[in-house]
Amino acid sequence: MISMWCTVYPLYAHGKRLSAEAAKARGHYGWLYMRPKVPITGQPDPRAYLLPAPPASTDAPILSSILELECCTLRAISRGIRLTGLEPRPPSSWTVHRQSWWIIPGARP
Repeated sequence: MISMWCTVYPLYAHGKRLSAEAAKARGHYGWLYMRPKVPITGQPDPRAYLLPAPPASTDAPILSSILELECCTLRAISRGIRLTGLEPRPPSSWTVHRQSWWIIPGARP
């Protein structure tokens, strides 16, 4: 299990690779949680979740969405961590899109 505060930059949108500028503009800060197995059975099921960070003030709105990555693999790269996997698909769609996250561990930028 991996868990940490970090900034996550999704590198794909709807299966298409984003430019470096577009990816940097889409960064999300929060608590990353990755589990390699189902906790009780031990069945392999690598998933990652980015939970939104609490707002700096009580007046700020809380990000309601949780980012999720299925069937993910973890890899250390020169400027952080890269998680590669699949975006969860909506129940009404058969299309599955690949996704990669560039992760910068640590405090909010």
